[in-house]
Amino acid sequence: MPPIARKIAFLAAAAVIPLLAEAAPCWAGWREDLGTFRIGMVAEPGAGQSVAGLPALKEAYSAALGMPVEVLVARSLPALVAAQADRRVHYAIYSATAYTAAWRLCGCVEPVAAPVGADGSAAVRAVLVGRTGATASLAGIAGRRVAVTAGGSLRPSAALLEAVVADGGAAPAFVESASAEQAERLFAAGEVEFVLGWEPVTANGTPTSVGGTRQRLAFGGVAAAEMTALWSSPMVRYGPHAVRAELDGEAKRLLAGFLVDLKDSRPDVYDLVEFHHQGGFVATTHDEYRGVIDAVGALAAAPPP
Repeated sequence: MPPIARKIAFLAAAAVIPLLAEAAPCWAGWREDLGTFRIGMVAEPGAGQSVAGLPALKEAYSAALGMPVEVLVARSLPALVAAQADRRVHYAIYSATAYTAAWRLCGCVEPVAAPVGADGSAAVRAVLVGRTGATASLAGIAGRRVAVTAGGSLRPSAALLEAVVADGGAAPAFVESASAEQAERLFAAGEVEFVLGWEPVTANGTPTSVGGTRQRLAFGGVAAAEMTALWSSPMVRYGPHAVRAELDGEAKRLLAGFLVDLKDSRPDVYDLVEFHHQGGFVATTHDEYRGVIDAVGALAAAPPP
């Protein structure tokens, strides 16, 4: 190499090396700031304050993030919400309503991924099922018996009542049942004319062919031709894995990629992380949960019936 070329190469290297030295701490900065990444989850019922496969879980998350990981096992979803709001955990595994509670509490959370059902479902929604020909509109259920399941954090009966009033009708006669199964038995036996149930749907709102009130009624002997869906609520996305919103963007991307690939890359760990839906994960955003957040806000603001 001619002397002038060597000099140019030396000067270029001298200029680049300080830049690399400055960039390296920035790349690792969020890891150094956090020290240990803290994950919060609630144990399955009956498991006490323990989580199955904890060493494997910690190892997998640690490898994905490139840093030490600890797991906090909360006694309940409200306790987990409080822990993330208080910055005691950076990442939490939520139901949709628990995520809503966390966001309404502090506005400090952000979903990175959500589970998908083995049937391709991404969400559930309430559905009002009636006998075919019973009424042509929601207004027609005024004063008539509708079986509903007692309790429920989103109270779909309130959303149904709002829709009925918007359609110009009056309130139906809600018949509260202790369980969805009991409500369905009342409908099948003809003791009520309608049942407020649920159905799984895909991300674009299409009902799946597996699960839900109408399928369960069909298994119980009610012919599909005898049933019609009169109303359905906005869908509620399956509960997300959520992080503190201020978490570094690289950490969010690593977590989303880890979860999306988890079913294929580490099925043993996937079974420890996702108990119920078994269809893998997809990346998601806060916008996917605006509907349920708005619904909870409306119910909280509404006067008691």
